[in-house]
Amino acid sequence: PVTIQEAGNQRWSCKSCGHRTVSPLGLDLLDRSIKPEIVKEHLKNVSKSRRWVITSAQNATPAHKGFLTTLKKCAEYNNSELVIIPYRYKNVTSIFTDSDHDWWHEDLVPYLVDRRYELCDGLWLLGDIQVQPTARTPLTGLEGFTGGDSCIVGHPKFEFKTVPTRQGHMAKIMTTTGSVTLKNYTESKAGRQGEHHHSLAATIVEWDGEYFHIRQVTADEDGSFQDLDKLYAPDSVSDGPPVETLTLGDLHQWWVDPSVDSAIFGESGLKQLLKPRRLILHDSIDSYSISHHHRSDPFTQYAKYKNGKNNIFQEIKDFVDYMQPREGDCDVYIVCSNHDDHITRWIKEEDWKSDLENAAFYLETALHMIRNTKMESWGDSTPRPFDWWISRLDPDLNVLGRDESLEVCGVEHGLHGDVGPNGSRGSLLSLSKIGVKATVGHGHSPGCRDECYMVGTSTGKMAYARGPSSWMNTHCVLYSNGKRTLINTIGGRFRG
Repeated sequence: PVTIQEAGNQRWSCKSCGHRTVSPLGLDLLDRSIKPEIVKEHLKNVSKSRRWVITSAQNATPAHKGFLTTLKKCAEYNNSELVIIPYRYKNVTSIFTDSDHDWWHEDLVPYLVDRRYELCDGLWLLGDIQVQPTARTPLTGLEGFTGGDSCIVGHPKFEFKTVPTRQGHMAKIMTTTGSVTLKNYTESKAGRQGEHHHSLAATIVEWDGEYFHIRQVTADEDGSFQDLDKLYAPDSVSDGPPVETLTLGDLHQWWVDPSVDSAIFGESGLKQLLKPRRLILHDSIDSYSISHHHRSDPFTQYAKYKNGKNNIFQEIKDFVDYMQPREGDCDVYIVCSNHDDHITRWIKEEDWKSDLENAAFYLETALHMIRNTKMESWGDSTPRPFDWWISRLDPDLNVLGRDESLEVCGVEHGLHGDVGPNGSRGSLLSLSKIGVKATVGHGHSPGCRDECYMVGTSTGKMAYARGPSSWMNTHCVLYSNGKRTLINTIGGRFRG
């Protein structure tokens, strides 16, 4: 409506039809714009907190009442501050405001932050950046905005990635938030894509004085969500059910970082807290002892010989011995991975007479492989030696074969990530296009693209990792409602 004066009385006129009235519908919306004084006052509380619940909201769109209520309850329960980043759908690139649509739901106004703000050391809130809600990759082009510091961007589509930084420094984290408002898109291709990827979600940040910890929560239809071991609903906070799966960052057991091991399997660690029904492992062993990467390196060969790292049977046995006290009462699944397959390549390409340390293992394994190679309807089939040895040493470990599916709550867990569609090289991007939800490993750089989540690694620095690194010790949790979150272990901790 447009205000006009007639005979000393304020009246309103419709822009479209010219109809005049003294009580227009929607007049109450005009006082719901972003007000600098309210933002400034809210930031005083934000600056005093060490925990934040961060989401985003679209202009001229109702909030999901259940989710907003639950977010407030979560913030109150954990002594956190609720922060909402506003974003606009129409005319997002214009420097002028559209007064007809430049308003936010009255329940959201007290929590809006539309400016750039440093939440804690190394983490920035980019509230001043408006990203079109239909953007397919909302984080693209923002990598350099905060230098080497991490950042949070308000956007209804959840995306997570790490950016390489200097060796010895934690990788830069970039993440979007999800939204607290309902779906509100045009009937266009871009609008339907935005609607499909719209996520009722928020980012929880905890600062322990040294490190910040980030994880996502995603709501059910009623607005409830689970965060770690707690279930938050609009009217209650209770203990959450055991999680369906805990997928660890690529293990490479010989090189597991002790602080990561403690954060996962130690007292009050992730496994004890979440009580996962299934533990999913990627790259269980490194196959360092017989790696083809060391064939022409006499210095690495000498180092392995001097330090007892040149026996493949010992490497497999060390992995089994490592897992047995950590299995507990959950099912352990080993995903077929490229580092496990190094043993197959070694058997096929090497001469046992030139490696007497592993000669007996080689001959016994090769005999099993030749005796069990068979011709199928689609071609020849040879058993994987790693699978065979694991079944002999610990039958309780479930080893998935190549291309064997493990679907839990509609999420595929049987893909390592080294092989992409049609046998191509695997990546987060290529596997995000297969049309199904999946949790994969292999890349060591965690991320989320569309419905594909990639875990990081459970190791520290690896010998072959050189230059700026985006690796992180990141794991993935699948809750019983089918929602997932990435959890980082930093400094031996996974929460503030």
